[in-house]
Amino acid sequence: MDETPYSDESDQQPSIMTIVPDRQLELVRHYMVNVMKIQYMQADHSIGPFIYQLIEKSSSARDAVCLLSSLHRHCVRDNYAAPLAAGSTALISSANDTDTFYYRLKSSLLRKGGSYDEGEAMAGLHVVSSFLFSGGRGDWDAYLGVAVKYVQSVFEDQRYFGPADALRNCPDTTRFIIKTTSAFHPAFCLFDVETRES
Repeated sequence: MDETPYSDESDQQPSIMTIVPDRQLELVRHYMVNVMKIQYMQADHSIGPFIYQLIEKSSSARDAVCLLSSLHRHCVRDNYAAPLAAGSTALISSANDTDTFYYRLKSSLLRKGGSYDEGEAMAGLHVVSSFLFSGGRGDWDAYLGVAVKYVQSVFEDQRYFGPADALRNCPDTTRFIIKTTSAFHPAFCLFDVETRES
């Protein structure tokens, strides 16, 4: 198993790892070392630092990477993808952990009717990935809706002069969320956003 962090900037790891609760620390490390490079194959190593920052700031983002890590460990150990869907039985051998993360995310992300923050949007995208990693069946579109609502709020933010300006001038983390959401959701085609407002 590769023990080097996905990010080339491993000096950022210790400060964040001191903030992550002990019971989640091993799963967060597993995510950063093993899962992130599979989840975001096309991304470069620069995503590591802002993923770390989201894990530090957002319990939802942290729970979501723990969910993905648990699922990955199970799939590697048992050499198959277990189903991840509401009503499924044991999701992985440490089913209690995975179930805990999943249901905690479900209650925190899907209970909200209003706006979402950056960490919640990233968590929604991570939950979508967990469904895809486990076969693509289930209520993944509800979690994609969390990211979509966040992206819509960025596009409507008065600091920007529309979606193209937001995409050009938003922080790297937000830009990554916008682009990742657009990869899953045809209504957020970035080519259309860039050409419509250029």
